[in-house]
Formats: sequence, C-alpha cells, structure tokens
Amino acid sequence: MSAPVVTHRCAVLGSPVAHSLSPVIHQTAYGILGLAGWRYEAHEVTEAALGAFIEGCGPEWVGLSCTMPLKEAVLGFGVPSSRARLLNAGNTYLFGRDGRPARVENTDVDGVLGPLRAAGVTAARSALLVGAGATARSALCAIAELGVREVLVVARDAGRAHASLDAVAAALGQTVDVRPWAVPDTAPLDVLVSSVPAELDAALVAGLVARSRVVFDLIY
Repeated sequence: MSAPVVTHRCAVLGSPVAHSLSPVIHQTAYGILGLAGWRYEAHEVTEAALGAFIEGCGPEWVGLSCTMPLKEAVLGFGVPSSRARLLNAGNTYLFGRDGRPARVENTDVDGVLGPLRAAGVTAARSALLVGAGATARSALCAIAELGVREVLVVARDAGRAHASLDAVAAALGQTVDVRPWAVPDTAPLDVLVSSVPAELDAALVAGLVARSRVVFDLIY
C-alpha cells in the first residue's frame, strides 16, 4: 500500500524538540477531524537555522509551532499580532497565502488561561511566576487577565528578569517583584506558574509548591 499523499504540512520547531508530544497530538486530531493529507512533524531547528528552514518550505506548508528557543526569533519572519508584539514572543507561524504576508501569533496566553480556568481559577489576587523568559511573558499576560496586579517573580538573574518582564508588566498595568532563586518568604499565593525549561531541585520545588494554592508547570 502506497503512503498517502501529503497535501498540507505543519511542524513543531525547536531545540531540543525530540521530547515534544505535538506530533502525536496534532496527527491524532487530524485523524479525528478527517483531514486526509495533513501531516505534522517535529524538526530540530536553532535560531540561526530558522530563516533557512522557513525559506525551504514549499507551498504545501500551512504553519509552524515554535517552541524554545525560537519564540523571539520567529517574530522577524512574519507580521506579528498585537499580542505577539506586546510580549515580544510568538509560538505560531502561519505561512502567507494568496498574496497575504506570513503572520506570527501567540497562543501561549490562552494555553495558560485554559487549564487554569478548567481547574476553577477564574480570578486571582496574587501570583508567583518562576522564570523570566519569553514563555514567562505570556504567563504574565495570562496572570493579568486573572486580575493579578502585583506579581512575585523568582529568577536566576534579576537584571535579565527586569529587562524581560518590566515593559510587558507596565503595559498590562502590573508590577513585578523579582526575588532570588530560592523559596520566597511570603504568605500562600493564589497561583504559581513555572516557565522554567528544566527540572528544578526537589527542595526548591517543594518550597515553591507550598507557597501556592494552585500550581501550573508549563513544561511537560
């Protein structure tokens, strides 16, 4: 039996990316939806190689999911949405069609809000954010939509954390209180969101989790 003809192609790009479950999730969804000819793959792509990869994609390509470390770099290859511009981060690249330019979207904010709301968190007054990179900015926006105006941030480098988060927080009407890479001395908070792309020390995890009523780890 010959392999089905691929008419529409999508992929997740990142480095590392071998751990990604996106191909299984998307390919399963294509089957359920009856999208014959659609294929979703994973490709190891660095920031330096992103432009060449996009240039090499043929007319069958529809879109790309961009994970770390490509969320900032992808902004330079399409027209960013207002949210992607605000957060200086995108996770979805949509190829241009019919004379329209390629677009870059940020769906990470919805990806944070959806599970939190499903867990019953529709509003919050306090939050702890672990990490301060591109994904953390998306989490900051999600936290703002829950109503949090003062966000406690635990980061390895306070200077880089402020450089990454301050402008976004100001635009969202928030302030960030950056603390050292340790368990902060604080009363229990409503929500903890971790955006750190690595396994944390068990003692640090235990201490952070104890400081929050609801915990959401963005890295599977």
